Amino acid sequence: MFVWSMALDPQRLIVNPFFSYVGKVGSRAYITHFAALVLCRRSLAVVLPGLDSQHWLISFVAWSSLAFALTMGLSSLTFHLIETPGQRLGKRLIARLERGKLEALESPFRDGWNPPGKAYS
Repeated sequence: MFVWSMALDPQRLIVNPFFSYVGKVGSRAYITHFAALVLCRRSLAVVLPGLDSQHWLISFVAWSSLAFALTMGLSSLTFHLIETPGQRLGKRLIARLERGKLEALESPFRDGWNPPGKAYS
């Protein structure tokens, strides 16, 4: 129901460039969130020792904010440095295959060598 109402009348508070970007790199968050949580835990333990036992609300806000920031940062890095170049490479390879420029992939034995018992053209 919520998705349908946003499709019919998008609210600027929810449908904006920030949430669009979070949605774009969000699939990377599944991969990077564990590393972000480990970094967050270690950094908060060094910067604010004993925070967990003294002030649980401040600890929760600090933990959540840092974890979100690190997760989004790592997700953005992997999206821009790994996923986007990989997608571009895949599109170029597909385009070359469609144009027939990667004959080696289409015919591995094009130089005339055939394994015993096999006849390739």
